[in-house]
Amino acid sequence: GSLVSDLVGAQASDDLIQSVEAATEGNPLFSEEMTVHLVDSGMLRSSDTGVALSADPRSLGVPERVRETLARRLLSLSNDALELVSIGSVIGREFEMRLAGAAAGLDRVRIVDAADDGLMSGLVVETAPGHLAFSHALVQDAIGDRLSWARKAEMHRRVAEASEEEWPDRPIVAIDLARHWAAVAAADPSAAPTAATWAVR
Repeated sequence: GSLVSDLVGAQASDDLIQSVEAATEGNPLFSEEMTVHLVDSGMLRSSDTGVALSADPRSLGVPERVRETLARRLLSLSNDALELVSIGSVIGREFEMRLAGAAAGLDRVRIVDAADDGLMSGLVVETAPGHLAFSHALVQDAIGDRLSWARKAEMHRRVAEASEEEWPDRPIVAIDLARHWAAVAAADPSAAPTAATWAVR
């Protein structure tokens, strides 16, 4: 709260502080960059409770300097690792290496090598055997933001196709399949019947 207030030059409202904290998970560097981003973007206003957000907290976006830093890290990745984390970004904050690797068309050895590369970059961390998670939500957002809608839709399609073999043995997977096929259908209307089928399931 003190950091945000110092950067905006006035007392920050509780809502603004909570929004910055939620978006950055309390990381001091990201909190500073996010606050500067809000000031530079004109997304703040004066209120009775202090400086407040003038926009929906969900639309904060990724600060430009954070985006540039993450872009440099992405450029250092191998092609396989870049594809793995890009597909991971459409799966979610945490994802299975096996699923992302299958959607990327990687064999077992290449999946392991790509995961190791991602781990060494600090962009992802290992949360359980075979499971990776982005080190921060802003990392996932920044990777996803660099992808075109068409590219994201194609990745959603590949993830959905790789996941379909798990159903009906794991009925819960229908939730993810409905989400992925809905994203495909948003870019390709011919996928709407498939998306509808999974939504019903």
